[in-house]
Amino acid sequence: MSRTRNLSLFFLLSVVWGSAFVAINAGLAHFPPVLFAAFRFDVAGVLVLAYAAYAVDDPVPRGRAAWTEVAVGATLIITAYHALLFVARAIPA
Repeated sequence: MSRTRNLSLFFLLSVVWGSAFVAINAGLAHFPPVLFAAFRFDVAGVLVLAYAAYAVDDPVPRGRAAWTEVAVGATLIITAYHALLFVARAIPA
């Protein structure tokens, strides 16, 4: 990849990633923090599962170890982190 393409993709990623905080602030005016976080990840989960079904031959984890990894990742990385992020954004400065 060229340096220009890398910088362009990095800038695009920064804009998309940063827009999440604008959306959080806007949504928190209408929804409780944890409910809004759950709704956001419901929508994202459907999109990711649809892409996984399209892109991968077997998108379902197989075996106890794989399901344990999914459960730990979903609980700690996704649920706890983002629920606390939304709660923190709801606290007035």
